[in-house]
Amino acid sequence: MASLCAPSISCFPQVTLLFSIYLHHFSHAICLHWLLLFLTCCCVSGVIERLGMGVVPYVVLLVVPVLGRMSDQCEDVRLMATYCFATLIRLMPLEVSTFPFV
Repeated sequence: MASLCAPSISCFPQVTLLFSIYLHHFSHAICLHWLLLFLTCCCVSGVIERLGMGVVPYVVLLVVPVLGRMSDQCEDVRLMATYCFATLIRLMPLEVSTFPFV
């Protein structure tokens, strides 16, 4: 659902709102049904794939909740979270240190 409208969510407020809704579902996962968690993982995956390198500023916000879902009780949620995590790690930029080595 959210991945279908991803080309129109390329501006900062819309992406922030979208990810805040997803992160809310990830953080309150104890009281949620496994299907809702799975669909949330699918939507995050679709948005990551559609935005591509445009998701790089939001990687920091997504890595920890997705990593938490990798230990979910449901195997489907774990597999989708693992896929999302692998995609996020691949997109994570490697920064050069600003401090000189001694």
